[in-house]
Amino acid sequence: YQNTTGSPIQVSIFAGMGAGGRADFQVSTDNNTFVSVSGINDVDAGIMFGAIVPNNHYYKVTVVSGSYSQTFWAELR
Repeated sequence: YQNTTGSPIQVSIFAGMGAGGRADFQVSTDNNTFVSVSGINDVDAGIMFGAIVPNNHYYKVTVVSGSYSQTFWAELR
């Protein structure tokens, strides 16, 4: 996704991971090189994660390993 709102946005995700799993929330200026800014690790129960995304930046969740179960994704614009 790309934030084209003209302002920063807050992205919040509620998800869970299987044992040994990891997912990262990543942000990029060019949609090529992404930096992990938050994430979840080894959480069988649900947990919130996310970040503030600057205007014109790209953002995504990358599952690094394990099983990922996303319950919701919300954006405060």
